[in-house]
Amino acid sequence: MARTTGNASDLITFSRASSGTALTKVAYGSELVTNGTFDADSDWNKSTNWVISGGVASNDGTSGFVSLSQDIGVEENTTYEVTFTVVSGTIYAVRLGGFTSAHQVGSLGYIAGTYTFLKTAPAGSNSVLYIASNNSAGSIDNISVREVFYNDPTGTLKLISHPTNKPRVEYDANGVAKGLLIEEARTNLIPDSEDLTAASWAGKTQHTGQANAAISPAGTQTATRITSTGTDPYLFHFTPVTAGNDYVLTVWLRGIGNTVGRTPRVWFLNNSGTISSTFDSTPLTDSWQKYTVTGSCTGSGTVLTRIDFDDSGLSAPGEQVDVWGAQVEAGSFPTSYIPTSGATATRSADIASVSVSEFGYNQAQGSVVVEFSSKDDDPSPFSISDGTPTNRMLSYVNSSNIRWYILNGAASQANVASSVSYNTDTNYKAASVYAANDFAISVNGELPQIDSAGSVPTSVSLMNIGTSNSGGGPLNGHIKSINYYPLRLSDAKLQELTS
Repeated sequence: MARTTGNASDLITFSRASSGTALTKVAYGSELVTNGTFDADSDWNKSTNWVISGGVASNDGTSGFVSLSQDIGVEENTTYEVTFTVVSGTIYAVRLGGFTSAHQVGSLGYIAGTYTFLKTAPAGSNSVLYIASNNSAGSIDNISVREVFYNDPTGTLKLISHPTNKPRVEYDANGVAKGLLIEEARTNLIPDSEDLTAASWAGKTQHTGQANAAISPAGTQTATRITSTGTDPYLFHFTPVTAGNDYVLTVWLRGIGNTVGRTPRVWFLNNSGTISSTFDSTPLTDSWQKYTVTGSCTGSGTVLTRIDFDDSGLSAPGEQVDVWGAQVEAGSFPTSYIPTSGATATRSADIASVSVSEFGYNQAQGSVVVEFSSKDDDPSPFSISDGTPTNRMLSYVNSSNIRWYILNGAASQANVASSVSYNTDTNYKAASVYAANDFAISVNGELPQIDSAGSVPTSVSLMNIGTSNSGGGPLNGHIKSINYYPLRLSDAKLQELTS
């Protein structure tokens, strides 16, 4: 949301009671850890049996829950990128800003490998970084902590999981801003989206898997490497489905050596449940590619979420493919990635709003110009209301047209439709105007469509962005820009602004 002049971050109230993934530009603050490479036996507070020697910090695991710590100036409610390498053995825990489970970075019990996490220090955090041993011997090296700055146009393009209540301004693969991402709640029905060696992946035919063996599309070492032991390697998960629902499967794949150019098959296969499914057999390249499959369920039960690593059955023992980010969600189109580790996970809905008092709202007349795109066939780019469905002005899609609908005291005042046909995954510029007996909409430079009867609701207080009311009618797409003008712009101006 913006005034004719203004900054969205100063105006919008945003919430999402979970993390949420998006391809965005990220910048980082300066390194906060001193001597994170352990080149000298200095700068760290060592409790029992911690030793810094030979370029690593080690604990022999004989003293229970003991820590290595450093005051690095952690600030509460601030998000940091934490990176470290476990050289050998097991490091029990890394904690930021405190010694409780709320301060835990990632999970417990890190084995050899390099790890990268985003962690928001909770309220009440102190300023200290802790590395803990708990009756387990292990060595750690190259620990780094840097503050994360989201949606920074000077930053590096990266697929990241935004913490709770962080808005997601997303970019395409070429670094062009797509806009503020607003999505409905979705659940990833795959309990292990990154470790495809986990027990939940029941079908492990003619291959072996190594978890955390490669760098994922998110830049973390969390991808699974599959090595063929036969000529027809495949993998599947028993996924619960309900009749009447649509489902979407997405997963990232990358070929290695001889498997570049091979055609995998990513698909749903009937089991106790019945699903009508497409399949994706895009040839593998040596870069990560996202595979997408849709299916319509006609019988409840479980279906096989299946990945055949060579559709033609031409694999030879020793050939390899990298896999990451498996997701199955109920819906007719895919949404952003929801990481899981041992259990299904839900991404909460994005809720964005701004009080009309923040942008000089004019009760008598006004114009709103919004640029958006959506994967959904019935999204709502914005609404202005009193917080209820009975007094509102609503921009929404119905019957393949973008419409402008006015309710005052639950009585319909106007419902005017654009003449421009609506399609998903398409960019639109739509101008909606209001004044007594004068409501109009213009999309993509068309001559405004006008309804010349009706009153303006008088009790509005809130603009919802990307929803019809408090989460209803979710956009499931991007708001590239939204501008408010405290007057009824001329028809010629509306055409100019939406062209």
